[in-house]
Amino acid sequence: DILLTEGFASGYLREENLSAQGWLFENHIYFRRGQSGTLLDVTGVGNIWVGISGEIVLERLPGVSLEESRLFILGSGFGIFLLQRGAFPMHGSTVAKEGHCLMFTGPSGAGKSTLTAFWISKGHALVADDVSLVHFRENGKSFVQPASPHIKLWEDSAQALKHDPDSLPRIMAGWEKRWLPVSSSTMSEEAVLDAIFLLTPEICEVPRIELLNGTARFSSIAGNIYRGEAISWLGQLANHFVFSSRLAAAVPVFRLTRPANTFALEEIYELVEHSLASLKDHESKTPR
Repeated sequence: DILLTEGFASGYLREENLSAQGWLFENHIYFRRGQSGTLLDVTGVGNIWVGISGEIVLERLPGVSLEESRLFILGSGFGIFLLQRGAFPMHGSTVAKEGHCLMFTGPSGAGKSTLTAFWISKGHALVADDVSLVHFRENGKSFVQPASPHIKLWEDSAQALKHDPDSLPRIMAGWEKRWLPVSSSTMSEEAVLDAIFLLTPEICEVPRIELLNGTARFSSIAGNIYRGEAISWLGQLANHFVFSSRLAAAVPVFRLTRPANTFALEEIYELVEHSLASLKDHESKTPR
């Protein structure tokens, strides 16, 4: 129920109805919140109107292509659209196998997309990159909905994954990040979320994993909502608390500390898969 069009996006906002304004995305996007929606002024790209009724209107600056605008429509535009409706997308990348999935979450640059691409090379399917929308079923299980078929990679990550960065399109002129397309055969349907891994880069020799509980588990979810800085001015603090509490109760969360100065992809893969196997073994032995 999203209607995406091009038009005079800034004309949708009535200045006299402003309820909040400020910066998002490391001062790259200036938002203004009105009664009927939110206007995003994206530096160097143009304006995006995100209406409460379900429309997203793009107003590009001269010389800006639709391809360059895609990053902000699928990212911040879609994120604000969901938050306005009380849905809370995780800032995470998700892969699946046999109907079950795991999510890597954490701040920008933590390695979410790099690990996602590596898991795909190991036979997993992509569910979503960078923005993962979780919803709950009546049986209490949480699911992640599939998103667009691409992964965003820094040039050094592409090289570590044996891709030639020069063969991959830039996500935007002047940016180092590249689009890595994903074929339909390596895309997943909706999948059950088995575990969340909070990525924490540190100066260390080997990766390590610990299971989080209590406040630490809640905080790892509450603090990693995509465009979470907008939650308060959208009036969604109470709903945010409910969502974070529910997801923390439903899904195990691990802190994955990885070496900040090396990729250590094979070591991390073995560590994560071992943790998931141990988790399943423990669940199978737990009386119901």
